[in-house]
Amino acid sequence: MFHRILIFTIVLMPMVSFSAEKERRGLMPELKINSTNEDDNQKKSLQSEVLITKTENQAIQALIKIIKKKKGSPQEPDLWYRLAELYMRRAKSGRFFDMVRLGDSAAQFIPPNVTDETAIASLKRAVQVYTKIEKEFPKFREMDSVLFNNAFASQQLKLSKNADALYYKVVTQHPKSPLVPDAYLALGELAYENHKFSDAIDFFRAIERFPQSRVYSYGLYKEAWTLYNLHRNDEAIDKLVQVVKSQDPSRLEGKRMNYNLRTESLRDLALFFGETKPADQAYSFFAKIASGDEIGESLYTLGKLYDSHSRHKEMNIFLGEFVAKQPLSSYRVKVELLMINGNETARDRAQSLKHLIAAAEVCKKNSDWRRENATTAELECDYNFSRTNV
Repeated sequence: MFHRILIFTIVLMPMVSFSAEKERRGLMPELKINSTNEDDNQKKSLQSEVLITKTENQAIQALIKIIKKKKGSPQEPDLWYRLAELYMRRAKSGRFFDMVRLGDSAAQFIPPNVTDETAIASLKRAVQVYTKIEKEFPKFREMDSVLFNNAFASQQLKLSKNADALYYKVVTQHPKSPLVPDAYLALGELAYENHKFSDAIDFFRAIERFPQSRVYSYGLYKEAWTLYNLHRNDEAIDKLVQVVKSQDPSRLEGKRMNYNLRTESLRDLALFFGETKPADQAYSFFAKIASGDEIGESLYTLGKLYDSHSRHKEMNIFLGEFVAKQPLSSYRVKVELLMINGNETARDRAQSLKHLIAAAEVCKKNSDWRRENATTAELECDYNFSRTNV
């Protein structure tokens, strides 16, 4: 009954999540939030969290009594594990109250019996329980989860050395655990944060052995940034291209796509590409890995980077190719404006006027571009372009 595996979404969620979360759903009525009254909304959210906190506290106290009665029984390690789960859930509520205290408007709504509920206090209790399970019940069948959860809690408490040691136990003592890819990711993150890039690259690369893992693509992404910090730019570019392709909707075959990761990878590629690759290869490079508006966005991002470094002649090369090959792109006016202002900064009045005239043609009332981009034409032309002066 109490035998549950606690899984943490360490990549995508900053808060702790539980495998038992779905079972708890429905214990408290869902709130219908009124977005027109922020103070009232905050008060309702706080009242709901207080009710949940009281329920959790009651569950903790009841479980502690059961543990005392079941001491020495086969159920004891499961009960301790369940208690640690509850403390981790309390840490989530504690974090909520910590954030509320930073503001003044809702603090008055916190009842006296929950003012000492902090995330740190609950996390410390969880660490104590997980450590107890590891020491007193070394053969507990969910030891991989115990180690991982203890590491995760320690990491939140900024006990990096303890977290590092516990994650390492997961990958070395439980190599077949489904938590191994997550543990490698966490080890890589810890090394990366401490600028130990040579160590970080080994941990992130280990994730490549688990292509079905939910952290696989993110591991590739972090590997790319580690390579970049090791000044291995070509390898970093190749790795980001791998991430973009892994999140290609046409290749996922029903798998869930991480749009944010694909978007961020394309943006980062603009940075990586701009440092070492020639400008005349930019359009063909992004056209091969991106699609639709992604191409325009990537080249526009790269163009802004070149503009900030006063590389206007090079910027004209790939942006000019983009305009010629994708004249109806939704990014057309943005790109024209970038070239207008960039060339004006470079004191190339002829190029600036050339793109000013081109933008004026594009923004004509019945132009093909306006018809193709009816939803954005007013903003791009009637507002942004109309304010342009050279």
